[in-house]
Amino acid sequence: MKRTSALPLTLGLFLCVLFFGWRTHGQGRQRLPPEPSRVCEYNFDTASKSFPTEADKTKINLYAANGWELVAVSWEGNQTVLVFKRLKESGQ
Repeated sequence: MKRTSALPLTLGLFLCVLFFGWRTHGQGRQRLPPEPSRVCEYNFDTASKSFPTEADKTKINLYAANGWELVAVSWEGNQTVLVFKRLKESGQ
């Protein structure tokens, strides 16, 4: 009779120690500081109707040299619209 009750009791005790030890370990970890918010700014420009021409490529490269990334190209009626994005500099 003692053997049959000792096994579940030992197993239960082991699981309790494991559970509470794991929770204590998790609470003792140092939390990372929150990541600073990333704010982007957007710029829109037009391109030629027969996009991409050499002039359009030059325009895109000029934007890229100033930290802008081309994220979308949209055709609105007769116009080709270029959408650029970059991280907003702090202090602006």
